[in-house]
Amino acid sequence: MRVSARGVAVVDAQGQAQISNESEGYFLVDVADDNAYCLRIKGPGAPFIADPGWYVLLAPSSPPESSEKVVAKFRDGRYLAGVFDRQAEDEVVIRKPDGQLAVIPMADLEYIHPVHGYLSPKQLRK
Repeated sequence: MRVSARGVAVVDAQGQAQISNESEGYFLVDVADDNAYCLRIKGPGAPFIADPGWYVLLAPSSPPESSEKVVAKFRDGRYLAGVFDRQAEDEVVIRKPDGQLAVIPMADLEYIHPVHGYLSPKQLRK
């Protein structure tokens, strides 16, 4: 399947991410999620998510599972990258790269996309 590389996520040590939404090309990958996409990971928090400069393959159609790396988007436009800990009835808990837990009301989130895999920049096609 052809999966677009949608941009760059610069992740700080607390997991806050700034994401540019500029197309960088695409990857040919075997993934069942028709909505899958990739982001290149950079910044001080990058090693927590993936090798710096590598791409994460995100599978938005799958719900996140405990201990799975995720990228979450808040309704106000902010992003958080970390490890999904758990979901309660009205909130989720994400472990940030610095080890702190972020307890987030579900009403504040637009989405949480789990990381499905990692791709080398050498695999990118223009």
